[in-house]
Amino acid sequence: MIRKVLQRGWQYYKLYGAHRFLWAISFKLRQKAKQLTDRHLKFGSFLAGAGYHKAFTLFPAQERVEKPSRPPKKLFRTPLVVLIADLNLPQCRKYRVVQKMEALEQMGVHANYAHWEDVPRSMNMLQMATFVIFYRVQDGALLDSYLRECDRLSIPTAYDIDDPIFSKRIYQENRNLDYLSSHEKDVLLESTELYRKALVKCDVAILSTPKLAEEVRTLSTKQAVIWRNAIDQETIAAARQGLERANTEGSHIPNGKISIVYASGSRAHEADFRTVESTLFKVLKEHPEAHLSIIGHLILPDSFGELEDRITETGFSDYSQYIKTLARADINIVPLVIDDFNDCKSAIRFMEASLAGIPTVASSVGDFCNVIKDGENGYLATDSDEWYRKIKLLLNSSDLREKLGKNAQQSVSETLGTREITGSLPEAIKDMIYGRRC
Repeated sequence: MIRKVLQRGWQYYKLYGAHRFLWAISFKLRQKAKQLTDRHLKFGSFLAGAGYHKAFTLFPAQERVEKPSRPPKKLFRTPLVVLIADLNLPQCRKYRVVQKMEALEQMGVHANYAHWEDVPRSMNMLQMATFVIFYRVQDGALLDSYLRECDRLSIPTAYDIDDPIFSKRIYQENRNLDYLSSHEKDVLLESTELYRKALVKCDVAILSTPKLAEEVRTLSTKQAVIWRNAIDQETIAAARQGLERANTEGSHIPNGKISIVYASGSRAHEADFRTVESTLFKVLKEHPEAHLSIIGHLILPDSFGELEDRITETGFSDYSQYIKTLARADINIVPLVIDDFNDCKSAIRFMEASLAGIPTVASSVGDFCNVIKDGENGYLATDSDEWYRKIKLLLNSSDLREKLGKNAQQSVSETLGTREITGSLPEAIKDMIYGRRC
């Protein structure tokens, strides 16, 4: 038993230092002591005292009164941020979980994460945590058990969300849901209440855009902190590899053609594409050199059938392959329905294309309005006329494409890296991250 305790303690020593090495040993010894006292062994009391504090009072088994165990003394706790998240959506996992891990490490803070349904791993990490972030976790008995444990250990909590899935009003207005089955739509709308309840139970809310923060403030008086999606090292490396591949292998379309790329993250973007569908068809008809590249899921109307030899469709792939495909395009388009749902959106597809030096035309909605300076590092469009005019400007001028692409690459690199985003966080959330409120 002692050997196993020392092995586990050594693991904690390597990860967290000497004080947690000692705490891990005492914790295991106290666990064993609790078992031994049930058998009335004489040395149970000795083992129970072999830590920073006693976990229980020694009595005969039938009379023993247990005291709740306590966390290590504050003096010995170093910052450890734990993210308990729904990891089922790859893009959400990347931008709101893995990316936060990178940002926290850059801040000098240890971090770890678990899927919210992995109870043993989640509960185990809570024992050493100084701050816990729940991401896209629904309300219910499982969340309540985590929150009770956080309360017992005096750990502050935050709820992180990057879509208005907590607002039934906004979700109902999302026209993309019309392209889902009635059952799928009902499930999504019913889940909004579960997300809303989970959000208000935590100490603070972490949101990806200003509009999301504004919506949360209408639901709760708790602090709403903006922690934007950023450009991480994985994205930078993938963009660099994509550019190298594009330079060596060339474009995936015939020479002399200009590639317009549209990336659809899921099936819930059909209505978004419809906003630019007729304009794009008109542009393709007028410009034989234009080629449409679709990444992801999209059902094109029958009218595009006559252009099928100028349309390339690429299915879902891993993130690295997606960026490499994106980097081989000439123009990136991000059409979105202008409504409250998309007004909460991050400008992720602009950032990804910009790293590869690809100019973007995007709908004038959401965080795109905050990061795109129209005519300088990209274009914003509010109606069909603007979409038509700005796509044609880019098709007609390679110099303009290069200029906007380089400007976009520079602006994203300088302002939307993980260091820049975390540097702008308010002091209140930094206090929690660094464990100054534990």
